[in-house]
Amino acid sequence: MVRVGQTEGSVDLARLAGLRPAGVICEIMDDDGTMARMPALEKFSTEHGIGICTIADLVEYRVRTESFVHRAAETVIPTSHGGDFKMIAFENDIDKLTHIALVKGDIDPEVPTMVRVHSECMTGDIFGSMRCDCGDQLHKAMEMINAEAPA
Repeated sequence: MVRVGQTEGSVDLARLAGLRPAGVICEIMDDDGTMARMPALEKFSTEHGIGICTIADLVEYRVRTESFVHRAAETVIPTSHGGDFKMIAFENDIDKLTHIALVKGDIDPEVPTMVRVHSECMTGDIFGSMRCDCGDQLHKAMEMINAEAPA
């Protein structure tokens, strides 16, 4: 999923089939020597009883059936905007970016949970820039979540 191409797709198909993650790829050529495109490949598929799976099909399947984010670390962090929060770091396996969740109390799937999705704003969040109110919005949300969290 880091590079979406035929080589990677062949390895993904082998892995998904429970086989050693390796593959061999080849190009099917038209009679004029150019690379065959989908209409010619569909005809070839029918003539030879060979299935077709596109890279787009493979990506769609993997996005639907796999998780590319995992919990990397967790700690409790005391804050001046709502008390203690559990901070959970999640890492994205594709681009290696880290995402942070601040959690207050226990989450019950049967009970509505107050949530704030915050985009990163280094100038407002870290430096308190007067050009935006991102940091203020985040702090207010933390205070509101604290007030709503079960005791």
